Amino acid sequence: MINTFSLWSSYAQRLPRRLTLAALIVGTALIIWAAGADARADVTFNVEHPAAASVQLEQQHVAQLIQEKLKNSRPETVEAAKREFLDLLRRNSPIASEKLLSGKMDDEELESRVAVYLRDHPALTGAVVKSEAADPRQQVVDLLRREPSVAGTDAERLSLADRFIERLGQRSPTARTELLRGKMSAEELQSRVSVFIADLRTESAAAPVDAKAAAAQTLVDSFVKANFSERANDLIYRIEIDANGVKRDGVVFRKRPGKVRMHIVDAGLVVGVLAFDGMNAWRQEPGKAGVPSMGAEADALKQLARFDDPLVDFRERGTEVSLGEKTENGLQPLNIRERDGTEMVALIDPTTYNEVSLRTRQSDGKWNEQRYSDYRKLGALNLAYVQEEWSDGKLRSTTRITEARLDTGLIDEFFARPINPILSYMDFMGGLAAIKTQLSQRPPALKQPAGGVR
Repeated sequence: MINTFSLWSSYAQRLPRRLTLAALIVGTALIIWAAGADARADVTFNVEHPAAASVQLEQQHVAQLIQEKLKNSRPETVEAAKREFLDLLRRNSPIASEKLLSGKMDDEELESRVAVYLRDHPALTGAVVKSEAADPRQQVVDLLRREPSVAGTDAERLSLADRFIERLGQRSPTARTELLRGKMSAEELQSRVSVFIADLRTESAAAPVDAKAAAAQTLVDSFVKANFSERANDLIYRIEIDANGVKRDGVVFRKRPGKVRMHIVDAGLVVGVLAFDGMNAWRQEPGKAGVPSMGAEADALKQLARFDDPLVDFRERGTEVSLGEKTENGLQPLNIRERDGTEMVALIDPTTYNEVSLRTRQSDGKWNEQRYSDYRKLGALNLAYVQEEWSDGKLRSTTRITEARLDTGLIDEFFARPINPILSYMDFMGGLAAIKTQLSQRPPALKQPAGGVR
């Protein structure tokens, strides 16, 4: 989640109160903001749509797959099924829809999604359409029901089925592909599930898990599934920060696994940049080259650059998670201790699986708390659009997200520290602002005709 107060506080003292012409000749990634109120749209949010030819080609591919599944169906039936499939994919999984229409979805994933669609929508023209293969996850669940000592509820069996499929992919990617495509025989699947169950029992005997630890793992698994059903590669969002009555706008760019860039905006112009390139933190002020960030600011940037929630893949990272005592209003604390000694407490709503707050112990022993609300679905991500920072029992800042986009195609070089201010992002917007000011001051007869500068 976002932690912008300490960054904003450290930067605010250095911002110029008035932008001179020299300051305007220092750039930005927010080019259109310099063009005026009627065209204020951050070009970094303007994700290009796939070419029409590519979209048509992928749509034909979908129709071909449906035709193969629904043999002897009329063309209008296939066309209707194709349109409904694409519409459902766009509404339920925007990331996957974008991947498909840009030609980036592999055949195996597309075939699997079409098979699931046909299974869930058997009646296209009143006739029952049978899927060629059962849901592989459900097949594993059915086999696990024969072993009640391993998992006693369907929720536990579903969690174990996901672990089985993930582990199968690690050991044999080919076998996982055969399972997902419905080509693995019942005998082979039974054999592999039996080996999986034996491994679980061996692990349990070697490291017995008490009831509270098991409950913690189940809660975390449900939390991750509810909030991060698919993993995005980058995230961009506009923010409004209110820190002790001082308001500022900004744009935050984040890229997996640990890169961030934050633009501080004043009157539509970028007046400062803070960033972490995955290794080092840096800052940039108008008219100057980027310089390394130090101390608390660098630590805050590194923390902000962390793309995934601390509970995502916690086992793989060697992070310890345990249940705390439920609060009076039924919220469930999860105590987190990472391998580097970092201590956190995540407060989870066990009904919605929203993360209500995240407390982190600072190096001085004090606790910093982030409180989250106004959750909204952004593709496969559940994002809190209102985030408050509390310290010593006081509200330090409120950050509101006003617009957000997933998987925009950010490149690694965007996060690199600029050495030459002449080539920096702040140059371009400053130049446009200066040109716009000069044009507005010309006599009407000398003004640029419609169409603008080329």
